[in-house]
Amino acid sequence: MDDHWDVAIAGYGPVGQTLAALLGRRGHRVLVVERFEEIYPLPRAVRLDGEVMRVLQQLDVVADVEHELAPGDRYVWYGADGGIILDIPTTQPHPSGWPASSMFHQPTLERALCARAEREPTVTVWRGRQVATVTPQADGDVELVLDDRTVVTARYVIGCDGAHSTVREQVGITRTDLGFAEPWIVIDARPHDMADFAHLPIAAQHCDPRRPTTAVQNGRTLRRWEFMLLPGEGPSDFDDPARVWELLDGHMRPDQGEIVRYAVYTFRSLVADTQRAGNVLIAGDAAHLMPPFMGEGMCSGIRDAANLAWKLDLVLRGAAADTLLDTYTTERAPQNHAAIVMSVEMGKVSCVLDPEAAAGRDQALRGGFLPPPPPLPRLGPGAHLGTGGDAELAGGLGVQGTLRLADGTTGRADDVLGGGFTLVVDGAVDPSVRRLAAELEVAVAGLGDDAFDADGELSGWLRTNGVAAALSRPDGYVFGTATDAGDVASLLDALATALAG
Repeated sequence: MDDHWDVAIAGYGPVGQTLAALLGRRGHRVLVVERFEEIYPLPRAVRLDGEVMRVLQQLDVVADVEHELAPGDRYVWYGADGGIILDIPTTQPHPSGWPASSMFHQPTLERALCARAEREPTVTVWRGRQVATVTPQADGDVELVLDDRTVVTARYVIGCDGAHSTVREQVGITRTDLGFAEPWIVIDARPHDMADFAHLPIAAQHCDPRRPTTAVQNGRTLRRWEFMLLPGEGPSDFDDPARVWELLDGHMRPDQGEIVRYAVYTFRSLVADTQRAGNVLIAGDAAHLMPPFMGEGMCSGIRDAANLAWKLDLVLRGAAADTLLDTYTTERAPQNHAAIVMSVEMGKVSCVLDPEAAAGRDQALRGGFLPPPPPLPRLGPGAHLGTGGDAELAGGLGVQGTLRLADGTTGRADDVLGGGFTLVVDGAVDPSVRRLAAELEVAVAGLGDDAFDADGELSGWLRTNGVAAALSRPDGYVFGTATDAGDVASLLDALATALAG
């Protein structure tokens, strides 16, 4: 058995599955080590955002999960008296071309991602094993010793092994605690008839000081309720299912459905101080934990995987310097931190137990207009030309429209252009630019030249922002823009320089 791999991934939840699939489709030899023998059969995460849907599109698994997707339209917050204090719309347009929010069923997604990854002949999955030690070697490789004493080496090791990550601990990556730690009990239930709950918002917070509660739809066939534990309560207080049904009183009766699982979790807010230690990197819950009030935990992990996959691909192929991997932390840190802070602040609004303080909160919020939640900030400094300005496109997520190519091929832009680096130009493209783009493996679409903007999204995006061209990365983020056609070659030169380190 070959014991040397391009990449070894510890942990095979959605983040590890996504990373394995993205690297496998690029032909890299990937070993995955997962301690559980089977996919966890019960739901955990419940929300996908538009950016994650774009990643699933790239992996061609949307058709495998869409039957379990329920579009999110609003996020309703109720005050202590049961009246609405916030009604947050979640139907705003998303640059990905997908809904901004969809509720989903995690086991369905995991089955689709595993099947996608394991179709690749270069991906190997070892279940029922755990990483015991992680030891960087003098030659740059990393040695892994598993719990069964198997020894393997890999050029890069990625810890996708959860909140208690062995990989993170082994290489000494520290974390910062942002100060939120509250125990809640999470209850997933399968109603006999979802129509009994059709009048409820798809996502809601009940900010009742007697016991703050979350109620959401979990895909198309499940409902979830989360209840904050009160002072003096502990997990053992809910060992008896009858006690759990008491919590559900007023939400669901035993004759309306069955409980499929319940567990007590402490919602935490922790972020790794770096996501890279040499040739060992971490992603997902190994790198960041956040309360669930924004539904961004798993989404943030899949963002990690999408950011890291294309960089590892280029470095392993010798098409980019190893220093490109340093940008993984610098780019993702601001987004991860912002997602945690927003989740914590929303949690603070909900987790008020003092009746007088809750009444003051409700009075302050009720009747006010709250716009949709702000988008995550642009990427931090890294492999793009952005400087952090709100008006610039570089470092932000690029728009995905619908393209029709000259040969008649029509579809979402990422699909018809191949999902790698893409250059979209408003108008004709100079042949010298096309030659340079080909050398850099950049797909080119000249709108009105060799490609037609079928829905007007891409040309509208460029013109609204006053640019003639936009160069986007494989993860959908904009590397840079050109204000006129004469600057496009310089934009490609800047990409070559960035990849060369």
